[in-house]
Amino acid sequence: MSFSAVTTPSGCRYGNGRGPKVLMVAGDSHAAAWAPAMETLANQGRFTLEYNTRDSCSIQDRGLTGESTEVPSCLRWKKNVVAKIKKNPPDVLLLSYYTYTKPITLAAHEAAMRDLLRQIPRYTQVVFIRDTPRFSDDVMQCLQQNLDRPGACAVLRKDSVDEQYFPINKKLAKEFGAKVLDMNDYICDANYCYPAIGDTTVVKDAHHLARGFAQKMTPALLAELRRIGILR
Repeated sequence: MSFSAVTTPSGCRYGNGRGPKVLMVAGDSHAAAWAPAMETLANQGRFTLEYNTRDSCSIQDRGLTGESTEVPSCLRWKKNVVAKIKKNPPDVLLLSYYTYTKPITLAAHEAAMRDLLRQIPRYTQVVFIRDTPRFSDDVMQCLQQNLDRPGACAVLRKDSVDEQYFPINKKLAKEFGAKVLDMNDYICDANYCYPAIGDTTVVKDAHHLARGFAQKMTPALLAELRRIGILR
């Protein structure tokens, strides 16, 4: 089966069921980007982890208002994920997606997210993972040309971090009792976001985290999950 025909959520599980809570991650490749750290924590027995992600297929119905046309198989996949959540609600549902893919208006985004949140059982604690920064399309070439000064490839935080859709998610979080997980302070300072930190490459392209960096973020992710009250 080709990827474009995938409609069944993978439901990959980690942690051997030893964790006191079931955490589900749902979304596109940006949700999958945190897998190395999430899997490590699950294998430590901190929670049972389930991943339901599909590349280029955000979890909310972006075609709800008619402004955007959804790929039929992607739309079926989304509906199947939501049905799975309703049938076996996880303790925690972490949502993330790439905000720059086929941008829609803020009103359409809010309508799509509100529709999704209304379908999630109240038993489940929803967490919005803020999207990671976007770098220039030639960021990897820039890093190769600036091995001794990767800071030359940094981008302005105000230009690379989502400041449009995220405030809507924060607003909806208050309304629906959701939480927000923002890891961008580990990638950016007050002014710039960095594609490499020390000897670690942060991204593998303009907007996907590198696996090695995500793995190194395990302690930070644990700290942030504790800070927002998901883990003790």
